[in-house]
Amino acid sequence: MGLNRNYETHPDNFYKPEIITVGRDEYTQFFIKFDNLYEIYEFLKSKHAINTGVFSELSSVEGTYSFAGIPYEEAVEDLIDFSEEGYDDFLTLVREIATIKSGYKHEYELRRTLAGGHLNVPAYSTGSPLCYESYERVKKPKFINIHSTLSYPWYTSKQQVLNKAIILVSVINALEKNGYNVNLSTFELSDKYDELLYIVVNVKRFGERTNLQTLYKTNCHVEFLRRILFRILEASAVTNTWSDGYGHTCEEKFTKKVLNIGKDDLYFGTPEELDIKGEDLERDFQACLKALDLNSKFNVAEITDEFKQKVKRLIK
Repeated sequence: MGLNRNYETHPDNFYKPEIITVGRDEYTQFFIKFDNLYEIYEFLKSKHAINTGVFSELSSVEGTYSFAGIPYEEAVEDLIDFSEEGYDDFLTLVREIATIKSGYKHEYELRRTLAGGHLNVPAYSTGSPLCYESYERVKKPKFINIHSTLSYPWYTSKQQVLNKAIILVSVINALEKNGYNVNLSTFELSDKYDELLYIVVNVKRFGERTNLQTLYKTNCHVEFLRRILFRILEASAVTNTWSDGYGHTCEEKFTKKVLNIGKDDLYFGTPEELDIKGEDLERDFQACLKALDLNSKFNVAEITDEFKQKVKRLIK
């Protein structure tokens, strides 16, 4: 079965390559999607095929600790490990800083219906068909997609990556507090000549709570980028010389075209694209919100002031 094994045994994850047009150029896109970390774990623990025609050496396994973090086998098991170093500190920061209170209160009105809700006894006794009543939101929730890249340059610091994750959670909370229903997908988009690798890991769907542990593992672990995602690339059907550098991370303008990111969606790029320096969380928050231009989504000044006060209290 060879390399086709991955596409035949995991059709919900590995999609058949397709030709797409970006601007005037054509690319072969290799799209791979996982709905949760366990799906990734299950695939990596299976007898998956490796694209040995392109990858004679496997950086996912042979990468040094300083570059790729803990060994590959440990990184795989870490996907389902719920007790990990650094997560408790991240969770504390999120709870202390990223919980947003500023926003409007949902308004509800009482409506009569044919069925559902609570029975209105007087209406029922008079024979009214609209004898049930329930409270419904006056304003319907708005929907927004957030696309957050997992990539970052080799020189990006751990603090930059951590600050980006904290700010991402804060923005999600602020949006939800202000009436938005948020879908969050993290992704990796890279190219090698006329081939594109597009990997998606869903973190939060509409109506769900943000899975903070998944967000932390995917965004804050260097092993996830340079062990796990490298391994998924090594299992794909790419044909160009990806072994030389494992591709080039696509820039913001190009990425928005490929992902078809609408004007109402949010693109969370690399820390550098969001002007996140990793030296001052309060400063990074303000710079990131400015880069994202969120004034039309919520009261940026109010949210920024709330974030600022929480950071000050935490420092004290």
